[in-house]
Amino acid sequence: MFSLAFHPLLLLRVLGMFIVWYVWEVPLGIVRTYAAYAHALGEIFSFRFLVRTLFSLWKGIADEYPRQGVHIEKILGTFCLNTISRVIGCIFRMFAIVLGMSVQMLCCVLFIIALVAWVAYPIGVFFGIGFLFQTLAL
Repeated sequence: MFSLAFHPLLLLRVLGMFIVWYVWEVPLGIVRTYAAYAHALGEIFSFRFLVRTLFSLWKGIADEYPRQGVHIEKILGTFCLNTISRVIGCIFRMFAIVLGMSVQMLCCVLFIIALVAWVAYPIGVFFGIGFLFQTLAL
């Protein structure tokens, strides 16, 4: 009466495998994908390096202080150039840090949206089919 392809126990086994895949394997894959993207973005923006070199000179632009004599104008000019170079470097590095944190936050939000959408999809299908039957019954 039943063929092997339509045997009820085979259907239960396939349904069980599907539930394990849907509830465990795919969400774990989504989490692993997020972790890979977050790690790659962390490497791209290199937050540790940016924080360590926050007040370093911008592109190594600096002037050396005079070694002999006291030349106030040269000392002040060198001090101003070096200070401005450090301030510019700090501004660019702070911008890179803020940009990197924003991209990381966007990645996290997209990950949460993907995970919630994956989990909520069957619920939406269930209510959609119920709404369809309710609409057709009228």
